[in-house]
Amino acid sequence: MSKKDFEFLEQHDFLVGEYIYDVEHRYAPAIGFFLISFSSFEHELNSAIAGYIHDRTDEPGLAITQMLSVRSKIELFHKLYIRLEAAKSNPSSNKEKLKNIYKRMIEINNFRNKIVHANWISLQKGYTVRTKTTTDNENGYVKFERIKILPSDIKKMTIKAEKMSEKIISYMDGAFQF
Repeated sequence: MSKKDFEFLEQHDFLVGEYIYDVEHRYAPAIGFFLISFSSFEHELNSAIAGYIHDRTDEPGLAITQMLSVRSKIELFHKLYIRLEAAKSNPSSNKEKLKNIYKRMIEINNFRNKIVHANWISLQKGYTVRTKTTTDNENGYVKFERIKILPSDIKKMTIKAEKMSEKIISYMDGAFQF
């Protein structure tokens, strides 16, 4: 999504709320499939952290991950495994793979936040939906951020989330080989 897809609205919180009912048959399945794929990705992320913390049982690692946000899990995963890669005699190829995984995880998680925190009743015919409310510090006005999200965008991110699960598994297969 580009910067042109963002729109800031001033002060008024008026929602018609009827358009979503015209297109919910397109959005609801796409959002549902995305959230299922995201859940699978988060499961693999939890497993990767747990596997690093203890190689015989996932219990200590899962006790830690259950208290973390997804963003914190991504940061922890990256910090743990980047150190592991640095300890290897030839870390360059896996280090680049890890960097790519980290970047894509952030992208998927940011999209997930937009999906789950969107005010879907605010969806308009241009496929823009309100995703964030902020306060302008200069004059105190409330601003609503709108972003364009098409069902096709959600489907693309579903595929990325599914592939991320596979990438984590693939990376983990060689992570502890020195």
